[in-house]
Amino acid sequence: MCGPIDSNLHYLNSAAICIAPEYPCAGTSDSRPCPAGYICRIKEPVRGDAAPAGYCVPSTVASPFPTPSSTAPTATPRPRPSPIPSPISTPEFTNLSADISSTRAIFRFSYSGTSQLFRIDISDNPQFRSSSLLNSQNFTIGQSSPISARLNNPELCGITIYWRISNSDRSVQSPIQSTVVNCA
Repeated sequence: MCGPIDSNLHYLNSAAICIAPEYPCAGTSDSRPCPAGYICRIKEPVRGDAAPAGYCVPSTVASPFPTPSSTAPTATPRPRPSPIPSPISTPEFTNLSADISSTRAIFRFSYSGTSQLFRIDISDNPQFRSSSLLNSQNFTIGQSSPISARLNNPELCGITIYWRISNSDRSVQSPIQSTVVNCA
């Protein structure tokens, strides 16, 4: 008889594996060799079987039970790529501009960090060294752009003023900017 079997070598109702004529091929006194096109697969004893039993299965069909010489291939795990840390950006001042006259000053900027206060220094010296006309650290302080301040110094008319802005603890400063004082 030929028909499908399960992993316990029991016949099934659907066609999957066909057994050669029903006789053992190993492990019993009445075992015989399998016919051409079939191989003997050994099944380990289960629940009181006296010895391992072998059954003939077609040589082109995979066995429903493993043989001692066959092992399942193991997949080699792929290495996981390391996450690329994003660079830490240093806060900076951008979009710097100033409108300064002899009576008022308006400073505009963008800041990429966080700060509660901004400090503006002005001078008529590009190195912010002492000068007889104008040198002021903390000329004005503000919380956001624009920052305005009053001036009342007609002597500033037409001269070049240098200015810079820093965050509250002065850990970040803008590049030094310059503007000519408007005489209007």
